[in-house]
Amino acid sequence: MNYEIISANRQNQSYRNETNVQSPSAMNNRLEALKVLSQSLLREVEALKSNAKSESDIIKEVVDGKIDLEKEVQKFEVELIRCALVRTGGRQRRAAKLLNVKISTLNAKIKRYGIATSGLEFALR
Repeated sequence: MNYEIISANRQNQSYRNETNVQSPSAMNNRLEALKVLSQSLLREVEALKSNAKSESDIIKEVVDGKIDLEKEVQKFEVELIRCALVRTGGRQRRAAKLLNVKISTLNAKIKRYGIATSGLEFALR
């Protein structure tokens, strides 16, 4: 009978290893990171909604000379960098590779644009 219990324990341990069961603290860390990430994404969606312009508004701004190409490129770069960081779980080296830029270039842009990188470390684990 002891052999049956030992065998059952070994099977249970093997199943745990195969299913990669996480400790409660690791699970809480992951949940907290996902919470921060989801809140950040919701803020981004709201910001995009409030900044959305119609095609006619954009054409009017171009005609009136009110479009600043440098600012528009910066906005685009910031969004690309944020997306890359989210996709890579905050790993800057992987994000740089994804964007096909040097890590030093990515780091400089993150600092220059003040892009938040916290809260993404556990997003994809």
